[in-house]
Amino acid sequence: MNTAGKSCRTGLRTLALAAGALAAFLTSAAPVAATTAAPRTTPPSGNSAARAGEVFQCSEVDPDLPNLFARDCNSGQWGPVSDFTVVDRRNNDKYYCQAGWSEGSLWLSGQGCRRS
Repeated sequence: MNTAGKSCRTGLRTLALAAGALAAFLTSAAPVAATTAAPRTTPPSGNSAARAGEVFQCSEVDPDLPNLFARDCNSGQWGPVSDFTVVDRRNNDKYYCQAGWSEGSLWLSGQGCRRS
C-alpha cells in the first residue's frame, strides 16, 4: 500500500473520532441549553404561583371591567393566579377575578373580573 492510502485512512479515522466526540458533547450539552433557555415564571426566591381563592389587598386598583390592574399589593407571589379577590385599600371595594398574573408586591393584573 502506498503512503497516500495510509494517510487518507488515518485522516478518515481521525475525522470520525472527532465527529463522534462532537456528537457526544452536543448530546450532553443540549439538555443544559434547553433548561437555561426556558422562560422564568418564578422569581429567584422560588415563590410559587398564588393559590386559588387568594385575597390580595392593594393600595391602588384601576378597574376597567372585566379587567383590572392593581399596584402595591400584599403579595409575595409571582406568576399566574386564578379565582382570586382584589381589595382596594382606599375604599374597600372588592373585585373577584377568574385569572390573572401577579408580580409580587409590585403589581397584579386580573381578567374576567367583576365587582363583588
